[in-house]
Amino acid sequence: MIPPPTRDPVIYVGYTISLAQFKNMMDEIPSYKALRESEFDGIPDEFVPSVYAEWRRELSPTLRARAPETLRYWADDSRSGPCSDVMFLMRYTAYKGEEQYRNADHPDAFKFRIEKDSDARGRDAFVRFFKSQGVTSVTAVDFTHGFYAGKHPKDRVPYWTA
Repeated sequence: MIPPPTRDPVIYVGYTISLAQFKNMMDEIPSYKALRESEFDGIPDEFVPSVYAEWRRELSPTLRARAPETLRYWADDSRSGPCSDVMFLMRYTAYKGEEQYRNADHPDAFKFRIEKDSDARGRDAFVRFFKSQGVTSVTAVDFTHGFYAGKHPKDRVPYWTA
């Protein structure tokens, strides 16, 4: 049984890429493609983020530290049906309510709506990581800065146990 959340929700900040582009990018990585074809052959594209989570979990600790965690992302904020994008997580900040999340003029909006230099450096680092694994189809411009409200990281259920 999954315990109820014990921490306040957060707003994640990261970079999104379409699910289709994410799938194509990941299929360029031989170890990922081998895992997907051997253990997850024929699954719908909406489960590709789960395959990524399993692939990431199986990496050596050194490589895992360079592979960003992900969230399923719905561009329309519906959280229903297959996700439209995948978000690579950079950081998070406290969620203080819908007003903070929806209102660009809220005093705390700058904490997640404005892209920091450290966010861009993190994005560039994970792009280099993916290139080192064999990806050639994406560059930093393929990722869009974004934010998304969700459960605290310690209350999230990993994809491979969901």
